[in-house]
Order: sequence, then structure tokens, then C-alpha cells
Amino acid sequence: MQTDPNWSNFLYDEKEGTLNLIDFGATMTYTHEECYQYARLVKAAVDKDRETLIEVSQLMGFLTGKESPEYLQAHVAAAFITGEPFAAEEYDFGACRMTERNSEHLATMLHGRLTPPPRFVYTLHRKLSGAFLSCMRLEARIPCRDIFLEHLALIERKHADLAAGAAPEAARQDHATSTGPQVVAGVGA
Repeated sequence: MQTDPNWSNFLYDEKEGTLNLIDFGATMTYTHEECYQYARLVKAAVDKDRETLIEVSQLMGFLTGKESPEYLQAHVAAAFITGEPFAAEEYDFGACRMTERNSEHLATMLHGRLTPPPRFVYTLHRKLSGAFLSCMRLEARIPCRDIFLEHLALIERKHADLAAGAAPEAARQDHATSTGPQVVAGVGA
């Protein structure tokens, strides 16, 4: 994954109507387990499943299990807000006010945090926040739920294959052959 969502790292092809990545200097590779657990976290946010969100957050190292009730509430509320695009058939980033709504929980989260987030999450969150901010700036409307559910199914299938003892190469190839949906964020997207 390219983790630097800087505007200068993308080139818009007006003729084709596509947005192209042109800088691969800040790429990261994530393990299947990191992807699987993070997908579970997003799914819990989409489903507004507080119990699973807290359980997976503890498993991943976002939480220690000793946080105050106020901190847990802020953590869950921020995750639910951040998960909204993946719950919507077509998410309107131009009208979402996600940044403002999440900032309401920032002070509680900064003062109550007992452990830093998992290391791999820093680059993932930089990418996610940059993508969200770009979509907000473009006032994009994107079918995030369909995109998320397609990739969640791939991740879950790979996880089941690995758990059943499938050769890692076969599971990796299965995911690599999926091109996924073509998403274009731009004028009229």
C-alpha cells in the first residue's frame, strides 16, 4: 500500500477520468493477520458492535483493558464515526463533517491513552485519513460499503484457507488475482 496521501503523488488523467498513483516511495506491506484484524475492527465499527470493537482493539493493542469508561466511550465513538463510509451504500464525503465530529473525542483520547496504537497502524491511518481528506476536498460520493465488503470477503476467505492449512502461496495468489473495484475520486465521482 502506498501510505503517503500527498496530492503531488497522484496524477489525474482527464481523458480516461482516472486518478493514478505516481510515487511508490512510501509503500508498506502488511501481514495477513494485520489486515484480518483491522478488517474485523472496521466491520465492528460498521455494525456498531461496541463489544467486538473493544475486544479486537484490545487484541490488536489499541487498548490495554484498563482504560476509563470515558476513554472507551471516546474510542468507540471515534471508531463508529470513522467506520461510517464503509456502512453507506454511497458515502457523501462532502457532507460528512467526519473531522469535526471526531475532534470532539480528541481531548479524552489524548489524555486517557494508556498505550500507543500498534506500529503498523500509523502508516495505515495516515493513508486512510489522507484518502478521506482527499475525498472530502473533492466532495466525492463513493460506494465504500461495496468496496469494503468485497475486500472483507477476500480477507476472510484467505483467513479461512490459512486456518484450514491451505498453502500460503495459494491463499496469497487468490487475493492477488482480484483486481477489486475501480474507484475514481474526482469531479463528478
